Amino acid sequence: SGISGTFGQTNYSCSKSGIIGYVSSMGHHHQQQQQNNGHNYGMNAIAPGFIETDMTNKIPWLTQNLGRHMNSLLQGGQPIDIAEAILFLSSEASLGINGNTLRVCGQHLVGA
Repeated sequence: SGISGTFGQTNYSCSKSGIIGYVSSMGHHHQQQQQNNGHNYGMNAIAPGFIETDMTNKIPWLTQNLGRHMNSLLQGGQPIDIAEAILFLSSEASLGINGNTLRVCGQHLVGA
């Protein structure tokens, strides 16, 4: 939604894209500050695709199946997928990533 927009959800798409822009801008700002004060952290965002949750289970059946099958995995994501992305971005393995939005969407064709 924040990356590619969603018809009929302009307000939702705008708020997500605002976060993406903020993270991109501030991530680079924080990187410059880190070089000056010796701290090492990043500022990133996660853009999930269709995730199987109690909320998405309430979506009409046809819409659910479209959400599940519009990516290369042909299935919805699981909450653990988002949790693992957060763990990765919180780890030392991601220290070189800053000001980016990590898409966790199975190469979703629309949205995220």
